[in-house]
Amino acid sequence: MASREHAKPPAPASPELQRAMEQSETVRLADTVAAIAHGAIGQRRADHITPYIDHPRRAATLIVQWNEAGIIDLDAEALERCTAGALLHDVLEDTKLPRSELRAQFPDDKQLLALVERMTEPPGDPDAPEYYRSIGTDRETTIVKCADRCANLEDVIKDVKRGESVDRWRRYVQKTKRDVLPLLREKSLREQLESRVEEIETALRTAAR
Repeated sequence: MASREHAKPPAPASPELQRAMEQSETVRLADTVAAIAHGAIGQRRADHITPYIDHPRRAATLIVQWNEAGIIDLDAEALERCTAGALLHDVLEDTKLPRSELRAQFPDDKQLLALVERMTEPPGDPDAPEYYRSIGTDRETTIVKCADRCANLEDVIKDVKRGESVDRWRRYVQKTKRDVLPLLREKSLREQLESRVEEIETALRTAAR
């Protein structure tokens, strides 16, 4: 694992996410809670260098960008909830933040809390079909899952182009096609995920030569 001297600092919030935080106390609080929860355990991405908070911030940014571009069509309340949900989507799964503390931070946001619960993988079986079926029952959670997977795939393509963890990421792409793509009933969302999958598959074919 990278030493603290070689670990990156968190990237600054994107302009889109910064605006969302300025416009919404819920989004600002979600970013703070997520940054503290992931930072408290020193969690990093697969490269052992990038602070983990960069991932939920990227997922949240994608949601704002998609809404601005008309790829999705969320009203202000739903956009706030999805953006905050993207920021919080891994805190119950990956950090030591108790559910009671998350509820205390967002006591009046039952829909947001339910979204985060649906995004939280069950212990012991992250590939459980019930997990993906639950996500597929709710449009907003599906949007957050798509943004989460797209953000992950953007990191994967960097590794594949460097020839790193190729077999691992080949399996991950297959799981994405099996578990996540079928959830995306909206063509515009499917296109976002498919474009990233296709880019990685092209890079994997090159790596196999």
